[in-house]
Amino acid sequence: MTPTFSSGKMRKMCNQINSCCRTMCENLKIEAENKQVTNLKSICEAFTMDTTSSVAFGVTLDSHNDPNNVFVSMARKFLNLTIIISGIIIVIIITIIIVIITIIIVVITIIIVIIIIHAHTHTHSHAHTHTHTQKHVDFLQLLLNAHKDTGDDADDDEEDALSDEDLLAQSLLFFLVGFETTSTTLTFFAYNMACYPEEQEKLYKEIVEKIGDEDPSYDSIKPLTYLNMCLNETLRMFPFGLRTDRVAAQDVTINGLFIPKGMLVGIPIYVLHNDPEFWPEPHVFNPERFSPKNWNPNTSDPMRFMPFGAGPRNCVGMRLAKMEVKLAVVHMIRSFKFSATEETERPPVFERFALKTVNPLKIRVVKR
Repeated sequence: MTPTFSSGKMRKMCNQINSCCRTMCENLKIEAENKQVTNLKSICEAFTMDTTSSVAFGVTLDSHNDPNNVFVSMARKFLNLTIIISGIIIVIIITIIIVIITIIIVVITIIIVIIIIHAHTHTHSHAHTHTHTQKHVDFLQLLLNAHKDTGDDADDDEEDALSDEDLLAQSLLFFLVGFETTSTTLTFFAYNMACYPEEQEKLYKEIVEKIGDEDPSYDSIKPLTYLNMCLNETLRMFPFGLRTDRVAAQDVTINGLFIPKGMLVGIPIYVLHNDPEFWPEPHVFNPERFSPKNWNPNTSDPMRFMPFGAGPRNCVGMRLAKMEVKLAVVHMIRSFKFSATEETERPPVFERFALKTVNPLKIRVVKR
């Protein structure tokens, strides 16, 4: 999976993502012209739906203006069901209701089969229209190429080759984990910009000076130091993965605490990210925490900041997710100014067990 997210592959995906960014900006322009208070999450969700479907399956969408599209409709139903099931599973674990667990597993299986069948149909359609010419790169096509490169070379590689079921499952997983996480991060990024106008203007100046009016690319966003600082601070304050788990590979004792081999260890990422012992005034948006002089991944304690997990099993799509958010931010900030209103909830109130606000995050969008 890792080679699929190489720098070369991601460079080829930039055009697709930039196209989705332009569509998002057109929708934001309408919001700005109407001078309405914007439900930021809906705009960011539409952008991420378009981007993920394009990058994952090569399917072009405008989910904000075409919500009844079959792909959009099915995807939203699946994603909404997944969120509901996740909350139910937590309750089930607490109450240990085995019967309900079984029912949920059956429901998940049925829904996944339906989505896989639909994805399979799009796969064949995509393969048919791109038999001889491939105008852009998507995740599924890269998996198909990898399948062809490894599975057909020799009989010895046959066991390592991805089956059709593997390809579909990986694409479905890519869509599932890429949609909600990226849209949530982008939403809170824009929310922070609205609540902290001085930081927003500082970022705007950096973008104008280093990118100008050109489409951002994989390489051109690298020198945007302040953008990276703002993104890291947003991920610190609002990490989508509230916790992660690891299984002890062997017996170990840490600070006098014995952890036997095979024990499940939970790491509370949200708690670590908002602990004043590690981050003074943790609820204040302060990008300077991640300035080159204050934060060095090689010398700073990496375990107090791990929005994508840590170690060899961290998020394999981390680089793509960060690139997607950064490209979107460049388009958004250089074209629009975000500001808080009386309806903007500060701080946001979250539902239990999820990084989901009880009320919509509403801000005002003004065209620059």
